[in-house]
Amino acid sequence: MPATDSSSIGAIIPAAGTGTRMGGDTPKQFLEVDNVPILVQTVSRFLQVSTIRHIIVPLPEQYRAAAEELFQQYFSPDQYKRLTCTVGGETRQDSVWQGLKKLPAETEFVLVHDGARPFVKPGLIEQCLMAVFEHGAAIVAVPVRDTIKKVRVDGTIEETVDRRQLWHAQTPQGASVQLLKKAYAIAVKDGFAGTD
Repeated sequence: MPATDSSSIGAIIPAAGTGTRMGGDTPKQFLEVDNVPILVQTVSRFLQVSTIRHIIVPLPEQYRAAAEELFQQYFSPDQYKRLTCTVGGETRQDSVWQGLKKLPAETEFVLVHDGARPFVKPGLIEQCLMAVFEHGAAIVAVPVRDTIKKVRVDGTIEETVDRRQLWHAQTPQGASVQLLKKAYAIAVKDGFAGTD
């Protein structure tokens, strides 16, 4: 693990989705579970990891002020100082880029975690961060348990895929800031749009 101080570790929690797949008027990250907004619960998990000093939350423009009010309501002044709300983009990729631009210049490592995933445990966040330190980039993933079929365009089953080599990508996902910025530069050059 490289020597690093806590000022060089950040997190981006994209929460700019509008929840169109879920329906309803309120984006899912602002819905409540146990009377607490999902986004507040998600951010609180990262605030519990003391080595993460800067947390950037990209949001829909119309919800930015509301999110800041929620954070002031639920978090102590010291916790709130670690948070920066910014306007996200049209896609997750755009929102993470907006978050990257808001990280302090000295940030060496960053974790990215979806704002509508509140059940991540701080210990898992720390494990992901340790893997990032060791390898330069890492993701949380779980093995695929379902039977997976590869099908032709007409819907005919072509084969059963060996699931022993398949994993569901989860968040957080992390990387050195330098590596992630390089990936963004390549994506812009190649016109690549990723979901992850």
